[in-house]
Amino acid sequence: MLAQFHDCIPGTTIRAVVKDNFDIYSKRSSQARQLIHEALAVLQSPSRAETVADPLRVARNQVYEYQSGLKWLTTDANGIGTFTSPTGLTSATASTTGGQSVLENSRLRVVLSAGRITSLYDKKADRELIGSGPGNIADAGLMLYDDYPLTYDAWDAEIYHLKCGRVLRFDEVEVGNTDANGLRASLVAKATFGKSSATVMVGHLPRLSLAERQALTSAVIGFVDARERGWLLVHPCRRRLEREAPLPEV
Repeated sequence: MLAQFHDCIPGTTIRAVVKDNFDIYSKRSSQARQLIHEALAVLQSPSRAETVADPLRVARNQVYEYQSGLKWLTTDANGIGTFTSPTGLTSATASTTGGQSVLENSRLRVVLSAGRITSLYDKKADRELIGSGPGNIADAGLMLYDDYPLTYDAWDAEIYHLKCGRVLRFDEVEVGNTDANGLRASLVAKATFGKSSATVMVGHLPRLSLAERQALTSAVIGFVDARERGWLLVHPCRRRLEREAPLPEV
């Protein structure tokens, strides 16, 4: 239970506790890998060279990163997946011209301009998904907030901090690597602030046929924070980097 204590999970403990947690995690990771190995050996089908097991056990279609590339994965309600070739697929497009970058498929259109995400348009609903947020900010992207909690570090986020934000603009936007099979297109945006930097990838899944769109349950757009990819290094103290996408009023 020590490793699940509310101070241990975010790492806001003293050094001795962190050391104990590392020892616990190491042992539990080894045990978990052994259990997973035994479970997969039971699920492995003799008729298949490869078997994919999804612990969510949700029937869905998704783009899956496998070995050196992307593949289309179809998973049944038992969590057993197979690699297939979807029909009626047309690749999403990503382009940068005249200071404006556009990422688009049959359902969504994302526009980056002046260092911010200025539009996220849902074609199916015929609706703009970005509205006006705190401080009358009407676009999406990265924000840098002061982090001066009144009581405890790593815990408090006072409501007034929303009035102390600084808009970070992307210094550079370029078209990311396009999958050879047309399964994904992306834009890569970079922002620098002081001695720190962050890289954000905005990615689309492909255009799909109506039947495949209805079966698709994974996200059609991914906005990946730099912190999740290990690309972020924030040098100034008392600063918190956040991503913000204000929603319009209903």
